[in-house]
Amino acid sequence: LFVGLHCGLDELKRREAARGDRPAGSAEADFTSIHAGRRYDLDLNTEDGTETNAARILALVQAP
Repeated sequence: LFVGLHCGLDELKRREAARGDRPAGSAEADFTSIHAGRRYDLDLNTEDGTETNAARILALVQAP
């Protein structure tokens, strides 16, 4: 199962600043390229919440 894990640019910037372990602007530079050309079995957005994403994963793996 190949899962694409996404979140919005504003959230990426917030996380980057909170971590403080990457040069400022790294998240924005990676935002458009990190998933380019990739095809996923399932796309999830971290901003949708853990329970929602867990339900999506379960639905996919339990589908006939």
